[in-house]
Amino acid sequence: LLSSLNVGEQGTFTGVTDHTPTFLNYLDKTGFSLGSTLKVTNIEEFDQTVTVLVKSKKEVTVSHKVANSLLIS
Repeated sequence: LLSSLNVGEQGTFTGVTDHTPTFLNYLDKTGFSLGSTLKVTNIEEFDQTVTVLVKSKKEVTVSHKVANSLLIS
């Protein structure tokens, strides 16, 4: 899971645990796609919000709930 990575660690986005249409649409809007490299650049101490660099180009901040739904290898 993305939520298991620490700042500076990266992995490949391989799937999701939430298959609802609203969640999948959210991922599409943020630019996540299967096979994308995600590198954790920040984890907010207060609420565990995670900021990731997607494909070494775009920085995206997601909630802890979202980070808990993204499978990473």
